[in-house]
Amino acid sequence: MSPTIITLSESTYLEFPQELADHVIQLLQHDLVSLKHCSLVCRSWLYSSRIHLFRTLSLTPKKLQYLLEVIDTTLFPAILPYVKRVHVGSDGHTPAPNVLALFAKSSPMLTHLHLHSLFFLNFLDLLDLICSFPYLQSLALEQVCWEAGGSGKNRAEIQSRVLPPFVDHLRLRDTPLRELFTWIVLHPKLPKVSRFDVGPIEEYDTPYVGKYMFQIGPCFEHMAFSFGFGEKGHICATDFIDKMRAASVRPHYQRPAKVTMADRFWEVFGIDPCEGMSTFTNLRTLRIENLVNDTYAHQSTALFWAPRVISSVRPSNLAHIVFSIHISPYRRPDKYDVNWEYFDEVFASEYYTRLRSVHFEIGGRVNVESVASLISSRLPRAASRGILSFQKL
Repeated sequence: MSPTIITLSESTYLEFPQELADHVIQLLQHDLVSLKHCSLVCRSWLYSSRIHLFRTLSLTPKKLQYLLEVIDTTLFPAILPYVKRVHVGSDGHTPAPNVLALFAKSSPMLTHLHLHSLFFLNFLDLLDLICSFPYLQSLALEQVCWEAGGSGKNRAEIQSRVLPPFVDHLRLRDTPLRELFTWIVLHPKLPKVSRFDVGPIEEYDTPYVGKYMFQIGPCFEHMAFSFGFGEKGHICATDFIDKMRAASVRPHYQRPAKVTMADRFWEVFGIDPCEGMSTFTNLRTLRIENLVNDTYAHQSTALFWAPRVISSVRPSNLAHIVFSIHISPYRRPDKYDVNWEYFDEVFASEYYTRLRSVHFEIGGRVNVESVASLISSRLPRAASRGILSFQKL
């Protein structure tokens, strides 16, 4: 692209190198007003500004329809190739519009797709949309659903769809997990993502999600979980734990001279850690949401899974752990059924010597300093290492 020529007088002019102009415009990538002004300077600055102006679009389905109509009737419809990230969402479960398919055909270079609160007529329609973006790197589905019962009718077609090969970040929240992971594990080549964010995981989702996770465990670097309640809250969780205890019986157990984390977990909880999670050897960050949440009628199974996860993973590279909690001003955090003593023991063990931070995100109408002081008193060894931190949500 030719340099920008700035006229100083009738006899002199200055050539402004395009590389320098591109660098200046890049520094303004988050300043939309300045980018708009830059796009009016000359044609070369217009193209450089478009890269940043249209990189990310956040639209409702109606606004997406309007955008495509405007682009179709203007002289400059070529902004869509600049679009890399798209968020399409609504306040309720809006039927996914046909315009999404048209948008997919017009934006083949999209790398990040985020769908929120959309309803598809069937599972195959959702897969067709996802597979329309060959360069997709990040897929986020939140509160996305489809009509039940359609997967069996189109089983062969569903199996023929595969995630784009560059997908490295998968976020699935409040979306039917069983069908999604049944589809994913049938891929001829399993998608290997380094960033994995899923939840809430209900008890009946566990084997489907787990089958995928355990097969690509070494690929995970950043993981986030939230957990469901089961059909009967703690009753189902208790039944589930009892079944696992029956399978973990050690009738002639004698404490070894060197107690492993698996031994200690069994001593405290009466069950074995999750063997499949031992494949998570490259994990760097781990996030567990709603460890406790007093807005729920029943506490989620996070109280069971959180200690099991930290006892099951191989934490040689794990540097950061995040817990989110939501508590009432009328209840102290230690009133919940959290085994703080076990957490403190694990964080102080030789397995977690590389752990740099245990961060608590605190929601609710509470004083963060008071909660931080109380949790620190329950985790004295972690506090003495200086790895605890707290943040108000």
